Amino acid sequence: MRETINNGKVCVTGGTGFIGSWMVKRLLQHGYSVNTTTRIHPERERDISYLTSLERLSIFDADLDRPESFTAAIEGCAGVFHVAHPLDFEERETEQVKID
Repeated sequence: MRETINNGKVCVTGGTGFIGSWMVKRLLQHGYSVNTTTRIHPERERDISYLTSLERLSIFDADLDRPESFTAAIEGCAGVFHVAHPLDFEERETEQVKID
């Protein structure tokens, strides 16, 4: 029987992105419980089934335009990996606005 390791709970923002999803995977492999955030875009369906089946993972809806929406995901965590990145689906923002 495999021993379960519990290294505590951390949060990874942007868990559906390339970097975020790999961080979630590795943290779970190393025995952490992970809270992750994803931004649900009302006009674009996103398949996150690769995340929903994982044990010790909780998924929260959060939006970088609403910083308070991250509170529940961060609460009780020993650390936060903030790798979420804003996406301008319609490319209305200038490059400088995105950088800021």
